[in-house]
Amino acid sequence: SVLDAADNTELAVLQELEGVTGGWEHVKKSFPPATVGKTVRLEFRLQSDDLQNFAGWYLDDVEVTVP
Repeated sequence: SVLDAADNTELAVLQELEGVTGGWEHVKKSFPPATVGKTVRLEFRLQSDDLQNFAGWYLDDVEVTVP
């Protein structure tokens, strides 16, 4: 999610994933117009239950650029 850093309001959900991947995935996302001119925080969430026992996420080389 993209959160407004001032009050933690959720401005956008960039992507939701389900299931298990076979390895590293390259993902590229654009920030929505609601984020323009704001200081934002990126939030990566993992939700599971008692039936699943996953190690979690591995994030590498996160980059934010201005077009």
